[in-house]
Amino acid sequence: MTRGVALMVLVFACGSEERPPPPPEPEPEVPVVPVYEAGEVVREVPEEAVAEAPEALTTIDLRDDFAPRIFTPAPELGELGTPPYRGTYVALADERLDQLPEDVEPERFLEVFGIFPTFRVLAARLGNDEVHECHGAIDPAQLHELPYDIKYTTVDVAAERQRVRAYDRELPRFEAERERLGLGTLDALEGVTERDRVFAQFVKDRRRVETMRAVQAHLRCDGLLPAAAVDGVLDESTSDALAQWQRRAMLYAAGSLEATTLAAMRLDSRERDFRAVLRALRERVVDATGVIEDGSAAHAWGTILGRVVDAPELRDTAGHEARPNGAPDWISPATEAAAEALGWTSPEAFTTFAAEGLPEQVAVALPAVPAYHSAHVPLRVEVDRGDVDYELPREVRGARAEVERHPIVTLIAGQGNDEVALVQWPTTIGGWMRETVRGGVALKYKESPVGPRVWRDVVAAPAWIPPGNTPVNDLVRHVGRDRVVPNTTLFGPGYRSAYGLAMMIHHRREENPMGAGDPVFVDEGVRTHGSVAYRSILTGSSHGCHRLHNHLAVRTAGFLLAHRRHVRRGSLLVRHSRELRTANGPVTFRIRSRGYAYELTPPVEVEVLEGRIIGRRRTPDLRAHPVRPE
Repeated sequence: MTRGVALMVLVFACGSEERPPPPPEPEPEVPVVPVYEAGEVVREVPEEAVAEAPEALTTIDLRDDFAPRIFTPAPELGELGTPPYRGTYVALADERLDQLPEDVEPERFLEVFGIFPTFRVLAARLGNDEVHECHGAIDPAQLHELPYDIKYTTVDVAAERQRVRAYDRELPRFEAERERLGLGTLDALEGVTERDRVFAQFVKDRRRVETMRAVQAHLRCDGLLPAAAVDGVLDESTSDALAQWQRRAMLYAAGSLEATTLAAMRLDSRERDFRAVLRALRERVVDATGVIEDGSAAHAWGTILGRVVDAPELRDTAGHEARPNGAPDWISPATEAAAEALGWTSPEAFTTFAAEGLPEQVAVALPAVPAYHSAHVPLRVEVDRGDVDYELPREVRGARAEVERHPIVTLIAGQGNDEVALVQWPTTIGGWMRETVRGGVALKYKESPVGPRVWRDVVAAPAWIPPGNTPVNDLVRHVGRDRVVPNTTLFGPGYRSAYGLAMMIHHRREENPMGAGDPVFVDEGVRTHGSVAYRSILTGSSHGCHRLHNHLAVRTAGFLLAHRRHVRRGSLLVRHSRELRTANGPVTFRIRSRGYAYELTPPVEVEVLEGRIIGRRRTPDLRAHPVRPE
């Protein structure tokens, strides 16, 4: 056998050997969600099977990049599918301020404006032992009950400095007298000291000065109080710092010192931060379930783990009675159930949980949702304008009638005898507003039209295109000493913009003028929308729109998407730009999207009630009325 033949035999012999089968393809990894009970993982469930679990589990998103459902992207829509504001919302909530666009103001503590901090941020706050020890060293007894509110706009700083000096001068004198008389406290000097009149003033000064110094000490612990603040005085810089602190605690006092703020400051600082954890968890529960019932329609707000976590302003009835068919508070017990399942029952428990690493998602058992909930809930909206006063305000002429009932908006589910009022919240209607006119300033009445309307369009993070006569200074803001950028704070998208984080457009539905075909929807410029102008929500006045606290507007929009048929329209692209001339050079003002839109199919019926007209005038005077010069 030649060498070549032998080689061929060898080759064929090798080729005839049976090859081993290829290894099996690895099974695709199925995403799972941990199920929590009493703070422990009891098992894992495939992500897609959570809703089918026997105990009706709900998946709650704990991620740092969470955004409410109104900001959920839709890749199938291409360029239109990405909500333009989502990235900014996430960066603000997670306090990644260095990731914000240049034209977005890097603000923190945004709960009162509708953006809740992430659990990463909250865990860092609760875990800052140095700050909490600083707060703990301040005697809560120094935060006295004051029979008045303090607003920096009414504070005479020079007079308050004198008050502080008088207190510091008299304190050692009265302490010496107390010791000499063998009394236990300074208060025991009342009726005993020979300097009764001086002591009476000292007691007043003491309450105010000690309270202000304790307030400033708390602000200093949180790194909020500037060095220029006047000791013991609610000056402007202290008020600004206090406003930041109040925002962090979700209080609506805007830098004024009042009873609610003092009560919050007396709390243990870890407890105060833990309440923020419960509020953040509540919004995640609301978003996961699409439930909106908070007890407001029945005037029966619940607690979470025995805690009232909201400021009194969020339980305001606007002077209206509870609805006889008002839904009970579902959100509070559901949030409590989630907290107990996760084991977040105390500041220490949450801190320990977070230190071990927060899972991205968890599954927990929540109370059963109300029976009337479905993929398409019969729904209508009622706006009660409350007491409507068409009389000119005091600054123009005479006194006005007392308003007892402010405007409210009510969402009502079901039909006929089965109707349930889901929520009843304070809102606004139009009123007398200042306008710049030729020759000065005038008041004009901004009407909120009555009668049937519809909510057809829901818009997340809407932008407002300012009219051409908007002053340039309103359209820009300064960054540093010599840079100017567009002021998205005003026109949006953003929580401070004219329409807030979400809006529902009021359309008047009319028959098609052609006699056939789809009805015509007329936009009269009225919206129900979020707002940071929370003072206006409490007093009920606007330029004609129906304002809500931003987080309630987001809840409303999310509820509509969860429980009404709709079509996602996506980003409302627009090409709007203006070249602005400023003292620092030209600035290009651009708006590329008017928001992220959804169309409700069919629209939700809205009825705007006339309300109760008070005063002599029965209809609005739409003329401009010059304001008397001050």
